[in-house]
Amino acid sequence: MGRLSADTTPPAHAATPGGDAPPTPAATPWSRHALVVVRVAVATPDADALARVARLAAGLGPGELLAVRSARPWPDGSPAGGTLRRVACDFAADDHETLVWPAPPDVPDDAGIDRLDVRGLPQPLPLVATARAVAAMAPGDGLEVIGAAGSPLLVDFLAGRAEVTFDPDASGGLVVTRLRRI
Repeated sequence: MGRLSADTTPPAHAATPGGDAPPTPAATPWSRHALVVVRVAVATPDADALARVARLAAGLGPGELLAVRSARPWPDGSPAGGTLRRVACDFAADDHETLVWPAPPDVPDDAGIDRLDVRGLPQPLPLVATARAVAAMAPGDGLEVIGAAGSPLLVDFLAGRAEVTFDPDASGGLVVTRLRRI
């Protein structure tokens, strides 16, 4: 994954590698906020893996997120504590993602919802709150996310876990992201 910001959005007249014009900044509100995501895969969350992830997480700065994918769930509370926050997302019996970021902020409680508004959340919480909500859904369930969660990072993160569609709101630069759990 990479860093998205207003500075990395190509100018409106530039073509994408596929030859198409890029979306306009109004259609991509997530480009106003920088988010750095580091993704690593760990086969087994054993003591050595926990120590490596904790060292990596200790270097995170504001707006940065460490996403650790594993085939087994991580022990409760690891790697977290002190200056780190953690959310565990269990997508399937062999598909677990632990999200770690520096505190503050804390992720708001959004359990059991079908519409999530992430417009007022600082980075990396739009992605964290969306991932946690999708992990809590049953296959076939849907979720509407209002605001900054409509991003290419979200599509990559949820690949194989949820179907993702973006719908620009008629009222302006707002994006509604519709998710259906696979």
